[in-house]
Amino acid sequence: MIFTSEKSGKSLTSLVKALDKIIGKNQKSSKRAFVNVVGGDDRSSLSKQAKALGKGVKNIPIVVPVEFEAGPANFGINPKAGVTVMLYKGARVVHNFAIPKGKLDKKNVDKIVKASAKFFGVKLKKRKTKKAAE
Repeated sequence: MIFTSEKSGKSLTSLVKALDKIIGKNQKSSKRAFVNVVGGDDRSSLSKQAKALGKGVKNIPIVVPVEFEAGPANFGINPKAGVTVMLYKGARVVHNFAIPKGKLDKKNVDKIVKASAKFFGVKLKKRKTKKAAE
């Protein structure tokens, strides 16, 4: 489950697309993901942001929740976080990533994707590094 108050950007798009691939590779599982676009903006701009973020995404619903401006209070979502990713099994949170606003970068995306792949039981392809490619 992802909560984001970040404006769509390269890192957020990269994270959602990577998670979309992971979910797509694990269709037999009942484990799923979804993105909540939250924040103080008006619903119209949040809906536009959700639509842009969802472009090309097939396996993850991207929603603008009606009830909660910043996510459900009982979830304990850090209001200073621009992106919160929670991986949970049953009612127990297994991983909780709270990335401060403006700090979602490749390193954080890679950390979340790696933990998510393990959680969803999907093996990631190893990327070639520059040195390996030379």
